[in-house]
Amino acid sequence: MGIGGYLSVLSESPGALRSALNESGWIDQEVIAAGQLRQGKAPTTLGMITGHALIEVARRRRSKSLPRMFVLAVTGDRVLAFKAFGGGGGTEATPYTARIRPGVYAEWPRSSVRLLDLRDGALSKEATLAVGGGEKLTVSRANLDADPNTDELMRLLGGGADAVRPQSEKKQRRLENQEELQEAAELRAGDYRELANSARRGRPDFDLTGWAEQRGLEFRAGAPQGGHLSVTCPWSRDLLFNVVRGRAPGGDHVVLCHEARVVNVYTSGSFHGGETTAPGDDWNVARMVLWGLNPLAGLGKAGEEWFKVPYTVAGTRVPHLGTITGLHVARRAERHEEDSVTWTTRPLDDLGVSGHWVAAIRRNSDHAVAERLLAGPIRKILRERQGLGFELRVEYGQAIVARQDFVGRDEDLDALVASVERLAAGVREICVPGFGSRSLSSEIEPPSWLESVRRQPRKKVTTWPIGALADRVVAIADERGMELEDPLAFHRAFPDLNVPGQAFGVMRGRLPGTALHGRLLCCAERRMWLPEEMREHLTDPGGQVGADVAVIAVDPDTPATPREGELDGDVRVAIADGVLSAWRARRSWQADGESLDELAGRLPGILERRGISAG
Repeated sequence: MGIGGYLSVLSESPGALRSALNESGWIDQEVIAAGQLRQGKAPTTLGMITGHALIEVARRRRSKSLPRMFVLAVTGDRVLAFKAFGGGGGTEATPYTARIRPGVYAEWPRSSVRLLDLRDGALSKEATLAVGGGEKLTVSRANLDADPNTDELMRLLGGGADAVRPQSEKKQRRLENQEELQEAAELRAGDYRELANSARRGRPDFDLTGWAEQRGLEFRAGAPQGGHLSVTCPWSRDLLFNVVRGRAPGGDHVVLCHEARVVNVYTSGSFHGGETTAPGDDWNVARMVLWGLNPLAGLGKAGEEWFKVPYTVAGTRVPHLGTITGLHVARRAERHEEDSVTWTTRPLDDLGVSGHWVAAIRRNSDHAVAERLLAGPIRKILRERQGLGFELRVEYGQAIVARQDFVGRDEDLDALVASVERLAAGVREICVPGFGSRSLSSEIEPPSWLESVRRQPRKKVTTWPIGALADRVVAIADERGMELEDPLAFHRAFPDLNVPGQAFGVMRGRLPGTALHGRLLCCAERRMWLPEEMREHLTDPGGQVGADVAVIAVDPDTPATPREGELDGDVRVAIADGVLSAWRARRSWQADGESLDELAGRLPGILERRGISAG
């Protein structure tokens, strides 16, 4: 993309210049670092006040071998200079944008180019550039604000020289974040240019049928998978591809897929080229998100746009909700959760893992159990080198591992599946014993919000963080004469009960339309809200969020099914330890009384066909 033939890049993003030049096709070798410089000294604060800084900028260029402002691109054996200019950033309303003119202006062997006199190491504002046959000239950053691309260039051409004066904690953290992203980028999931092309398309141009067939797995195209909706998050059919499910080598029933995550332009991370989802002309600044980390920082809500990031995700169902309501682990420099009413974060530096990982623990979790997970299976996984966008999640009854890019190599797909099986094994070992199971006949206390909702029957009451309407649940239970139970207390009482997702409504009593007694659950398998601004960018925003579940006691001698259950029409039935769970996808996001009635009405037929007696 460019204006007047120039390549326009939001250069405040890590790796933006390097990625843009690699994807431009201008250079026949891979660019490993690129940064933007200008001839002359860096302006000082005093110089800006007195006007000397303007005099410095207006001076004639000191060397004819380079433009006044230029981008240096470093390959394995060459350094190439391109004429460039830039603007924005600072107090301006738009981010700093570098514009690179096509055509190599100058070129030297890499061994003959050095950056010297780096007082602050890779964060220096100015340096001495030695080029070719001994020519030396003073250069400074074109963008004096945070510029990770020029940091990368200075670190490489400066030979990794350390700063000669102490660095602030903020600057040191900035360097560490850049280094971890660069190391992660080296663990590519395939050819760089192909990955970038996939990002621009927003969908993979290959499928996983061959990989699935070789491993005895089922290829499900772009279909969301019930029980695994946090793995195959179905916001839209535009976003989900190459879904595969089946039994993995470790015995878990695993789902793997490619997905395009829609994120706004304020999202942190390092991304391949890809276009925004927003409509508009080609020169809308939002479309320069091609190589972006926070590319529109500083713009207000009106300037917010969204774009797609390719991911590969693997997950399996795990019984964690008795102790952990949610756990998320990601790099500090990428997309980790922030401290909030819902999440408590903690850096993992004390665990002896490189990469500056951050864990976020959702409220109502047992923090002691979370610490055991972090210090055990999660620590082991993070000690291995992981690619861009790598994350671990334990949420909504699922253990999930993901990494950026549409992964296609067999060994990378196998590694992702192996990681999620290791995570799931740790969750089962550590989370389930936290609370002892009780008899299914036990009564659980009502939710704390019940009486408040009943006092205001016409008022909508939303329970967070799931986003469920409590008033809808209360109305449905009262209409059917069923008792309401606290969902969190229910999961703690029955930590290993085989139900999909996290319950937000639990009703106990005679199941409507039957003589059976048991429970009806409304469960969420992913969050139940979608940013309104995102909806306009999706073909069919929405999708399933969870299931209705019926739970009854059966004869303890009834043979168990596999944990993933067995299909009976559109109902999945699982039996273990004298308990039958039956579930099917809920038509609506919120609790639906008619849907629950239909599910309950199917139970007598399921029992009869299987020759099972209710307990």
